[in-house]
Amino acid sequence: MNFLRKLKRLLRAKIDAKSPLKPSEPEWATKEEPVESYKPGGFHPVTVGDAIGPNYRIVRKLGWGAYSTVWLVRTESPSSSFRALKILEGNAAESAKSHELECLEEVRKHSHLNTSSAYIMHFLEAFYQPGPHGKHLCIVMEPLSESLEEFSGRWMNCRLPQAFLRIVMRQILLGLSFLHDECQIIHTDIKPGNILLAPPRDSSLFFAGATGPSDSVETFESESTSGRHILRTRSRPIRYPIPEGDADSPETWRKVEVRLADFGVDKVSEHPEDLISSPALRPPEVCIGAGWGKPVDIWALGCTLYELSTGQPLFPKAVLPATVPFLHTMVIGDYPVDFVKRGKRSGDFFNEDGRLRVETTGQSNLLDLVRDHAPSRDTESFADFLQRLLALDPAKRALPEQLLTHAWLTS
Repeated sequence: MNFLRKLKRLLRAKIDAKSPLKPSEPEWATKEEPVESYKPGGFHPVTVGDAIGPNYRIVRKLGWGAYSTVWLVRTESPSSSFRALKILEGNAAESAKSHELECLEEVRKHSHLNTSSAYIMHFLEAFYQPGPHGKHLCIVMEPLSESLEEFSGRWMNCRLPQAFLRIVMRQILLGLSFLHDECQIIHTDIKPGNILLAPPRDSSLFFAGATGPSDSVETFESESTSGRHILRTRSRPIRYPIPEGDADSPETWRKVEVRLADFGVDKVSEHPEDLISSPALRPPEVCIGAGWGKPVDIWALGCTLYELSTGQPLFPKAVLPATVPFLHTMVIGDYPVDFVKRGKRSGDFFNEDGRLRVETTGQSNLLDLVRDHAPSRDTESFADFLQRLLALDPAKRALPEQLLTHAWLTS
């Protein structure tokens, strides 16, 4: 009996020895697009070195989003140059998400009329790429460096210098003025990850220097729940070089330029009841169904500025949608009663007299938050600027052209 047990253990050991060991998933792979996104109607499988479209070659993976992956590509022509290529999922080409192309074309059509269009991502061309998961809309754009979300992570406590932020906010406000007034486009998804830094020098030299022979490519093959083997590539946005000099001096940042990117959820017209934005960035008028328009971008810009200044979000990123108005009240103040009465969903949060249905405790003040978490210089002026961006009633929220003359921005 003991002999038979030993024989079974020996045979089992031999079988296990022949079975290949599955490598453990590296940490970076857990932060990439989900393996299950590669399915019919989903992401297009791409690897570095692939040829794609009319004359492009994949050079490097820059990032990914809910509906797309983004790659640095190089044109295969005598005048070789770099481009950014956004490959949308198969379903996006046949859905409302594809209206991003419509918005980009609208921006390009008006760009010659206004120099502020320079602060919006430059669209170059588009094509459709057939693949195993469908027909994918591919959008070719100017290549850019990292986002402000990534750039801020390189600073102590993720706080960006005020001198830098003044320059960036001025450019974004000019870009928004162009989008709102010339193009009649509402972005609806302004956040640190959608503001990208432009190369500080000649684009071709900048990207050639970042993609030399020593440029490494990390990949990992994973198995989906359906048994398909998916090879994913590590995202490597190209770092923006921090200039030498005093970080608090405007002169240090005089060559900085940013672009407002990702038109995946823009609206060309105003939508009265649609739920937009992630809950942490959702404006009051969207929460209560009071109708929304261009002021939603100003609110999101206020949340973005607070986060980039203090190193922490104004409202928790994992906040539940049903609790957002309560957090607004705790941090900024009470919703105006006449504003509450305009909301079709106000009854979910407020009584008929305009008071919250659930009593809140621990109320704070935006000025106190700024004093506690933001740099001490120009605190009062900075808090006033934020309050104009974060007015609860959209009718009282400042316009881009009004904000451009504010003391904090011009000091």
